[in-house]
This record gives sequence, C-alpha cells and structure tokens, in this order.
Amino acid sequence: MAQTDLTRYFLSQQLTALGVSRYEFCLVDANSGRAERHLWSASHALSRLGWLKHRNANEWHIYLRPEAREPIVLVDDLSEAGVESMRADGLGALCVVESSPNNFQAWVRIAESPIPHELVTGIGEVLATRYDADLRAKSFRQPGRAVGFTNVKPKHKQDNGLFPFVRLTEASGLRAEHPEALVDAARTLLQKRRASRAQVRNRYLKRSKRVGLEDPRSFFENAVAYICQQYGADTDLSRADAAAARRMLTQGYAPADVADAMLRSSAIHERRGCRAADYVDRTVAWAVDHVG
Repeated sequence: MAQTDLTRYFLSQQLTALGVSRYEFCLVDANSGRAERHLWSASHALSRLGWLKHRNANEWHIYLRPEAREPIVLVDDLSEAGVESMRADGLGALCVVESSPNNFQAWVRIAESPIPHELVTGIGEVLATRYDADLRAKSFRQPGRAVGFTNVKPKHKQDNGLFPFVRLTEASGLRAEHPEALVDAARTLLQKRRASRAQVRNRYLKRSKRVGLEDPRSFFENAVAYICQQYGADTDLSRADAAAARRMLTQGYAPADVADAMLRSSAIHERRGCRAADYVDRTVAWAVDHVG
C-alpha cells in the first residue's frame, strides 16, 4: 500500500478550509533573508509540493496567505487558551494552525465580499488585542505558516537537530458569528486614530514651513547610519529604523514621506523581503504614536 503524503494531505485541507481561489506563497531563506512570492491556485500549489519541500529542507520558511482582496484576518501568536476564548465568543476560524509547539495561528473570515484593507487591518488589531495575540501581525497582508512543513526558526531546533512540523489543528471552514460587531469596533478604533494623527500632521505641517528638508531617503539612511555608528555591532536595526522614522517626523516630514523613504531603502528590502511593506507600515505607525 502506498504511503500517504501527509504534507499534501494536510496542506490540501488547509487550502480547502481557507476556500479562496488564489494564495500568495511567501518563501523566506532563514539564513540569508532572501524572499520569493508566488501567486498560485490551490491545485498549482499542490503541483509544486516537491519543490516546496526541497526549499523547506534547505531551511526556507514556507508562508501563505489568501489573496489580498479576501477579507480574511490572521490572528497570530495565540495560546491554546486564546483559541478556546475565540471559540467561546463565537469567532469560528476557517482553520487553526500550530505554528510552533503550543503556539497557534487562526484565520478568520470577516465578510464574503471585499472590504477596505484598512478596515481588515483594524479588525486584526481588535482581535490581537482582545485575545492577547501578536499586534505586529495585524496587517491584512500578514502571511501565516503553511502546514506540513517545518518551522525553521533556529530557536525551535530540537535536541535531535530537527525542526518541528507546522500542524493543522482545525480545518472546519467556520465563519465568525456576528462579524458586524468586529467591523464596528475596528471603525471606532480607526476613527480615533485618524483624529489623533490629524492633530500630529498639523504639527508637522507647521514645522515643515520652518525647516528646509533634505531628500527623505537620504535623511532616513543617514539617521540609521549615525545610530549604527554609535552602537556598532550591538545595533538593533529595527530599533534604529524606528528611531530614524521618529526623528524624521520631529523634523517636519509627513508620515507618507517617511514611509516612502523606508520603502526606497534597499537595506530594508534585503532584511525584510516580502514583508517589507508590512514592516514599514508598522514602523511608521509606531513612530507617529510615539513622536514627542
């Protein structure tokens, strides 16, 4: 009797539970940070399974997410208690994945037709806050782990030298009950944030009339370089980026200029790969919320 290919079996279940026409597969080399994106149907993804396994065996992370137009939210870094709380609240998940031992990801469908990306991200923030999940993973673009492959983060390497498999713990395809309440909560959150940022933007505009501003990308890269010079090999590059972004805001650059400067920085793309845009969004949002 032929042996069942468990990766094919469980990945097929995950894709069926998510139930969309196309998926973005994001592959990241754990050693170099190099990233690749592929937009595939479920059937095409399964036809490339041997190649995906080969990449994973060579310590590439295998992520996926439904095509961006789909109103589906990833709730990342959940505890088992968090998953149970979601169920108790009627938040049925399309599927639940154990991404590393005792750490879970849940995919939640909010609507049947597309809604604004900003609103999807807002719902991600509401859910992450409510269930003590990872706020950094709130973006509508956030990928999750593909099941049946190993999680090749060095911290998860086992005593036998192997990495743990990403497991599918639920694939019910359930929809969230009363998703309109989540939509309302996200709208309220976003309205408050817009009002707060409008006040901050007005301060930037007043400053920008008084300050002759250099090219945003040059300012950002020079600020990061200065921080790296101060801290040397101990520099936390994520903190350096955030500090440079905040410095730009205090000098009168608008948030959009900061984001553009970061997106034009080749160093960020080399480090963040297919997650660069999400990383920039989070960093600029943090800087706006923490500017003095």
